[in-house]
Amino acid sequence: LRAVEKDEKLEKAIVNVRNLVVANEKRLVNGDNEEVASLFSELFDSVRGSDKLPWFFTQKISRIENCLNACSDLEKSYFYRFTRFISRELYHQKIGDITRETPTGVASLWNSTFQERAEALDVLFDLSILHVEDAGSGLAVRFSRGENGLVNFREGDICIVYPREGEKDTVLNQQILKGSIAAITPNEVVVRFRYKQKNRRYFDENRLWAIEHDALDSSCTSMYKGLFAFMEAPKQKRDLLLGLKAPRTLTESYPISKDRAFLMEKTSPSTFTESHPMENEEMPYPENIIAAARRAKDYFLIVGPPGTGKTSIFARRLIETYHAEPETNIMVLAYTNRAVDELCEAIHAGLGNSNGECDAYIRVGSELSCAAPYRRRLLQQIAEHADDRQSLLAEIDRTRVFVSTLASINGRMELFALKRFHVAIIDEASQILEPQIIGLLPRFDRFVMIGDHHQLSTIVLQDREQSDTGDPLLQQIGITDCRDSLFERLIRRCLEKEWHHAHVQLTRQGRMHEEIAAFPATRFYPKGLSIVNEWQSGSWSLTTRSEHPLHRLVAKERTAFISTEQLVFSAAHTPNHTEANSLDTSMLNTSVLGTFMATALAKKPRSTKINEVEAEVIARLVQALSEVYEENERPFNGASIGIIAPYRNQIAMIRQKLQQSGLPAAGEIMIETVERFQGSQCDVILMSFCVNVPEQMEYLCNMNREGTVDRKLNVAITRARQQLFLVGNARILRAHPVYALLLDHYRDKTVIPETPFEPFNHHGG
Repeated sequence: LRAVEKDEKLEKAIVNVRNLVVANEKRLVNGDNEEVASLFSELFDSVRGSDKLPWFFTQKISRIENCLNACSDLEKSYFYRFTRFISRELYHQKIGDITRETPTGVASLWNSTFQERAEALDVLFDLSILHVEDAGSGLAVRFSRGENGLVNFREGDICIVYPREGEKDTVLNQQILKGSIAAITPNEVVVRFRYKQKNRRYFDENRLWAIEHDALDSSCTSMYKGLFAFMEAPKQKRDLLLGLKAPRTLTESYPISKDRAFLMEKTSPSTFTESHPMENEEMPYPENIIAAARRAKDYFLIVGPPGTGKTSIFARRLIETYHAEPETNIMVLAYTNRAVDELCEAIHAGLGNSNGECDAYIRVGSELSCAAPYRRRLLQQIAEHADDRQSLLAEIDRTRVFVSTLASINGRMELFALKRFHVAIIDEASQILEPQIIGLLPRFDRFVMIGDHHQLSTIVLQDREQSDTGDPLLQQIGITDCRDSLFERLIRRCLEKEWHHAHVQLTRQGRMHEEIAAFPATRFYPKGLSIVNEWQSGSWSLTTRSEHPLHRLVAKERTAFISTEQLVFSAAHTPNHTEANSLDTSMLNTSVLGTFMATALAKKPRSTKINEVEAEVIARLVQALSEVYEENERPFNGASIGIIAPYRNQIAMIRQKLQQSGLPAAGEIMIETVERFQGSQCDVILMSFCVNVPEQMEYLCNMNREGTVDRKLNVAITRARQQLFLVGNARILRAHPVYALLLDHYRDKTVIPETPFEPFNHHGG
């Protein structure tokens, strides 16, 4: 820093540049393709013939101009439309000019008050520093949480930290530090910072601190870069990815060994065949599909409904198969770090040695976002332990499998200068926006995408009206909505053009009991889902001495819906329920009002994102499961139960109720949003819908284009293996057509208690 004399002319020039930047961003967001083309034309004209700009800058601009001049009208439409899409997404992140349940992204810091964010559980405050750890290159601070109770923070969240001694101190007027939550308990929170703070006085001089959520816009920068990388790709690659040319196949076949064929025949029913024209009846499942993927010269798409083994079977077998080719380098990608952890687990199982160690891969990413068993194979760790640059390069050259999230690999593009990757295997492909992946794919000879567009989709702030392409050239090739994943678009294109050799949909699931799978199998997957294990068709019947309705429910029923409608509304406003109900009618009434439940009903809800009645029902269900399982000498542990709720506020409330229950296994239970549950499974799933007002249905659902599948509901239901219990207000839920179908499906398995369930002791009495 240096002192500069006041210069009004310079200040005006700087402000003018700032205003021009904002004006151009508004033109990108609100304009059409012609407006974007005009902006680029103005940019090209501004540098042409200029001798005041640095050479490297004018060369970059000339490169963009030459690239666009060589593109077809269709390719320019593609580039301009997705440039607008990315710009609007970034605009919504920063400005928050969008209808949402709560302010979104960085915009929430000024579109809401501190008190509003605190009531929404989005702030940790009155924190005091316990310890500052600044050894080495990192910086971590451990804070005492004081009186903070329910909060919407968890390990791995990126955050902003700033001093807050009183109400006048805000995130907008204090120096902020950026980092990630490394650990959080009811009493403490540890933050690891992105950059080391050398001025220790900053921590010593401030007594109390606050933590708020942060948002990164680096993903938008990566999408801009990826979009241009695609435009510079060879024409054959551009035509392929735009769907103008059919994907090719190799001529050679890939037989499997007799030993593996014998093994697969023993473990797979011989009667099964995937309903697909490319089936090879002489090759057992799943090797027939692996062989079809290997025959693909350009790409192959695997649609895997829930429980069909997308990662555990197909991603693993593909990695094993390609790794068996000595000259093939493999890039394995996924959208989330959790999925990358599962892919690492699959690699350990397939390529590791007998003691579980595996040096056959390198993982790209950070230590905070990587599960402990795989940290030793992080590129960062390998680099730190390498003797010199040459030994690091030798390790990179030796290793043929690299694993990463899209975000991490986009931050390590120099890898592609060091190594050529022949094939990419992309898991969670239906969650990846087209601009996030389109620039990477031309770097590979071929790729295999694995996903399911009927499960969780891309995460986008724009609605359909804003993301519609509205361009005849793009619509002709099936690009109608910028929110769609490339995976979904290519699937639709293959179906339209009958390129059956390039895709397959799996129909065998080995996760759910058929009673749990019945609704998604019939409503979401027209081809159905067949079972592969004998237990998936077995009956459910446990015994219990308890007369408590929840004990009897979990003992008798494999799955049920508990409607809280009469617990939320007074009897005067409760409609008559004349629908048949095959459950024991004594389950519908309890005589004793639990102390907590009476208090919860009397309270005014602090937020529509919290439902204490549902949280208490969930906690009581967990207790009932524990006691009934123990009574039947059936193994029970917290890790076998998963609880899904749509909001972090409700998750925090459920966690608090479980802690209050005193159940020893409560701390082991996974309680998450449906987004965090994708890819996971549990023996028992409990779901709190937490819909308090009809307006919430718009945000609860994530519908497919045809409006026939709620992707979030599909994922939630299909996480359960043995038992599934749904808790929500059926009166509100029924207003949505998909939920009306769900409630009709559960007509004979619906419990509607008229008064809250009475408490019970830990012996089921």
